[in-house]
Amino acid sequence: MGKPKRRGKPKERADPLRENRPPKPLDPESEALRSNKILPALQELTSSNPSSRSTAATAIAQLTEHDACRKLLLRERLVRVVLDLTITDSNPEVVSGGWMILGRLAQYEDAGFKIHLYRQDILTPLDAALKLIGSSLHDQKETNTRSLPPLKSINWDYVSVLIALLESLSQSNSEIANAICNISAIPELPYLILAEDRVPRQVREATIAFLCSLTEATEILSPKLAQPKWKQLLASFVEVLRADLLGVAACGILHYASLDGENLLPPGSQEATVEKPVLRYLSSWLDEFSKNPVLATGESSSQNKTDRNAGRTELVLNTALQIVASIAASTQEEAEDSNEAGEEAFEPPEDDAMGETEAKDSEETLQDEVSKTEGEGMDVDMDPSEPPKASLREEGIVHQLVESAANILKLNQSRGAGENPIIKSFSPEAFENTLTALNNIAWTVSGYFGSLPSTPSSPSPLLVMTSDSAHFNLYQKWNEVASFLWPEMVCKALSSGTTDLSVLSLSVGLAGALALICPPDIITLEGEEQRKYMGLYQASAKIFAQKQDSDSSSNDSAEAEAAARDLPAMCIGALGAFARRPAALQLNEEIGTFLLTVLHALPEPSGSTDNEAASNPAAGFPPTPAPAALEALDQLFQIYADAGYYYDGPVFQAKGFLGHLDAVQGRVKAMAKRIDARRGGAESELRKRADDAVRELGRFVNYKRKEGAGKQ
Repeated sequence: MGKPKRRGKPKERADPLRENRPPKPLDPESEALRSNKILPALQELTSSNPSSRSTAATAIAQLTEHDACRKLLLRERLVRVVLDLTITDSNPEVVSGGWMILGRLAQYEDAGFKIHLYRQDILTPLDAALKLIGSSLHDQKETNTRSLPPLKSINWDYVSVLIALLESLSQSNSEIANAICNISAIPELPYLILAEDRVPRQVREATIAFLCSLTEATEILSPKLAQPKWKQLLASFVEVLRADLLGVAACGILHYASLDGENLLPPGSQEATVEKPVLRYLSSWLDEFSKNPVLATGESSSQNKTDRNAGRTELVLNTALQIVASIAASTQEEAEDSNEAGEEAFEPPEDDAMGETEAKDSEETLQDEVSKTEGEGMDVDMDPSEPPKASLREEGIVHQLVESAANILKLNQSRGAGENPIIKSFSPEAFENTLTALNNIAWTVSGYFGSLPSTPSSPSPLLVMTSDSAHFNLYQKWNEVASFLWPEMVCKALSSGTTDLSVLSLSVGLAGALALICPPDIITLEGEEQRKYMGLYQASAKIFAQKQDSDSSSNDSAEAEAAARDLPAMCIGALGAFARRPAALQLNEEIGTFLLTVLHALPEPSGSTDNEAASNPAAGFPPTPAPAALEALDQLFQIYADAGYYYDGPVFQAKGFLGHLDAVQGRVKAMAKRIDARRGGAESELRKRADDAVRELGRFVNYKRKEGAGKQ
């Protein structure tokens, strides 16, 4: 019997952070930079002379602002030196310089670097540093009186660096944000800083901006702020318009905490929810800001300060716009959830195709479903005489959102006029935030008016308002806003030739929301915008197909990737809104034909013959992405849901649309099968929608076939 083989001693696991291979050689320019600047600075950072270490830390922090120097410093293991030696130095100035280096690196590097810092347990020394600052600040508050000058012996630049590093780390991922909420200095130190008006304004602004960002990123912080002292403090910031970030960021904290179920309004407040006081403050702030941008800086707008103020001004503006956009989106989601909760779910037949007996037995149910469902297909049964009603709370919020939109437009008009150099210098990010806020408001307003009775001969919720209507004033106010939005934000973006997919997506979404409820004198298609959207769809679908076929990893941001994925479906949605407008028979036929062509452009199911491929009316069309196909089906279901609509007979029945829908059923089924639900996340949800669409398409075809036969 053979002896068992002796197992060798297991090798120690290699350090995953250690570079086993030698680094790649540098080009001559980089080698010179490394020899002349990088290595001398790093050598001084580990010098035995405290003064030399402090000077080196400051110099290295400045070098990190330059990409080439920063990459070389990281290549020389700068982070390890700072973590092991610099931030644990006995000299406070060296420690401050070390944290400044880490803060600058976190500012300029991507999320992967911040995750690396977190894994190196950066929060432990960071918490210790914050507790020392909190202890010092608390002691000085106990001993000093209000008559004394600003707090002494605290390096406020150092405090700002630590707060900025915390904010940067919290924005990298949710795990880090949750961990930051659990360190002992949070939220006590931020309260000490914010409650003391002798603290320099820039430190207080950095602190409340960090809290606003952290409250948005995680729900763990909100319960910790549900204390009377925090409620009183936040309320004091929004009582009157302020010439700094404190009021706007406090609005953000109130709103984001409300999404977590925490009402941070002080006891005795006359407001039941936070949205109204928050929107009231932000709307007034935007109105005043459009007239006087110095409101956000509290400093003179003289020429020598303009550049310095512009960055802070834009920060406050972007924060305000993002909060308004979030309130609009959450209001719409809450309204949709409320409507869905009151709807009775309809269980579809198990088989994909309905037999003749099944179709007959459920014909009345199908007719009710198809003709009365809006939004997410035909899976609900609603009474058309009782449209979903907006709550009084939602109605009040919508009024304030419309007011906010009007004030945002004042800002944009001031920017276009170029009367103020601070407004004129706003970056594309500010414009995109403006467009996002307006887009979200438009969809919330559209959903609100869409819950009211609509024109009987059309599925569009376009209202015929009279002066005695309870909603007339609000509708007129929104139309004033829309009369600027359509030509300036929609038509101009479409004809500008911009390649910014995020801006195009927002503009297309805005067009769909406006087209649903605004009258024809505002939503004019004189420039044949529908054909531009058709062209934009084909271009974006082609880009999406190229990205799907490419094996190389994309360098695009997450926002750009999402825009490229969503833009084709958003174009379909806008076209569907155009097709449902009254007195637009030719337009309806043109768009309906296009939507059917989109479905024909789905990849062929296996087993298709060459003759079928040759007769495909979508020849030359780019392959249809699955989300766009589902949106096209949804729009067709809504547009042609009822034989009573003025275009159903002359378009759907007369032009043979039913035959085309019947012909694409195989393509739709094949599309659904190609979506791998096992990947989870968005793919799982997409597969569920696709399976529902397959069932609904079969039922819709049977329903329309019976409907057409009944007319003969």
